[in-house]
Amino acid sequence: LGVVTLENADFVIDVGAGLGSVDNLETVVEPLRKALLELGAPNVEIGATRKVTMDMSWLPDEHQIGQTGVRVNPRVMIALGVSGAPQHIDWVADRAVIFAFRAAEGGAGGRGPDEDGAAVRGGAESR
Repeated sequence: LGVVTLENADFVIDVGAGLGSVDNLETVVEPLRKALLELGAPNVEIGATRKVTMDMSWLPDEHQIGQTGVRVNPRVMIALGVSGAPQHIDWVADRAVIFAFRAAEGGAGGRGPDEDGAAVRGGAESR
């Protein structure tokens, strides 16, 4: 089966600057990762935007998804505070079902969130 990496993980939690604080990695992201594993997700990796890895140094560079990071192919992606810039979201394979949560408008790959700040992008079959 090999080693699970960000590139081949079935579930990815994608972190953007809109998460608000590096402290939220411990209070939001890690508990979410643990809950998904407890619910039976086969593997869960944490990815991030360039701003989170290189500009803010919240996570090491190997977590970076996008044009200057890695391409990912998850079944499910939960995006937290990600703007949906093409340099990032275009590096997520079409099979991914993306659940995006943001405080500001305009997330989820150019699809605006509903009034609750959430948006969903279906996998390849919905395009």
